[in-house]
Amino acid sequence: FGLNKELKKPNLEASEHTLLMAKAYAGYYVNRPQEAIESIEKLMKDHADKMRGGYSFNLVFLQAESYGMAGQYAKAAETYETIIERIKQWVDPETSGHNAFLRRYLALSKFQPQKMVLNSTATIPAKTDKMGLITVPVTMGNKTLDFIFSTGSGYCAISEDNAKQMGIKDTGIEMDGFDDSNNLQVKMKLGVAEKMKIGNVEFENILFLIKPGKLTEKDAPDYAINGMIGLNAMLIM
Repeated sequence: FGLNKELKKPNLEASEHTLLMAKAYAGYYVNRPQEAIESIEKLMKDHADKMRGGYSFNLVFLQAESYGMAGQYAKAAETYETIIERIKQWVDPETSGHNAFLRRYLALSKFQPQKMVLNSTATIPAKTDKMGLITVPVTMGNKTLDFIFSTGSGYCAISEDNAKQMGIKDTGIEMDGFDDSNNLQVKMKLGVAEKMKIGNVEFENILFLIKPGKLTEKDAPDYAINGMIGLNAMLIM
């Protein structure tokens, strides 16, 4: 955020490639993925001689994740294929996790990007539950449940039973998640809610982690919750 603030200053003196590098990182971290993508593409085209070694590798990784944030899943997969080709003589892409990213984006490439559809009377009513957690009404199909509005969750999350009842589609992808009830990592499926409302605001193709068994909150492991709205949905609001 400090970098983003610096970039807004008038008459900022810096070389073009330094400014592009700064815009790439700021765009990625403050949810302007298209700005990050365009900055990286220009860096690689016009300043390739300065983008060597670690700088170059970090930018390609940033580019892949920016494509993913922007819903350009096929391009994200293509970029991870490039990364894997470059690192495979030094690092096992399976143990480093790069193959997992590739598999995720290849599977997601069958789906459209996450999207919010605004209308002139958009409202999201919020309240607090008995644990003092902020909840919002989430509707999928004919079913409405209160979900926790969780800034600490990277992805939206839902229990397996509720995912079935609300029509969330299984992408066939497994991801590592954390079970707050026993402090253990668990395998979770990645699902897609093709149509969803929070209040009367419509969303499309929202990604959800689907947890086997109950979904719990870390400060109250015996208190089951319906679902969570995570950062992946918040960032497109």
